[in-house]
Amino acid sequence: MAQYRSTMLNLTLKNTQYPKRAVTFKQEGTVILMVKVDRSGELLDMSQATSSEYKLLNNAALKAVRKTAPYPEVPEELIGDAIEVSLPFSFKL
Repeated sequence: MAQYRSTMLNLTLKNTQYPKRAVTFKQEGTVILMVKVDRSGELLDMSQATSSEYKLLNNAALKAVRKTAPYPEVPEELIGDAIEVSLPFSFKL
């Protein structure tokens, strides 16, 4: 599970953009998303486990997941029709 989560996180972080308005206003924060995918890697659901105080940063994390999906297929050794992983996003200037 740790390796698949790491793969998901690395792919998603490549699609994460710090919002220009957030940079202008010096907004920083951490967002943790719970991301659920089916065995083929299709995005089923996502929710904010932890939100930053800034909507721009929260939306940037959500957008990165949507842009990255679909994810790679879930490895056979992981059990279940779907898996859910937490993905942390740290926005720091």
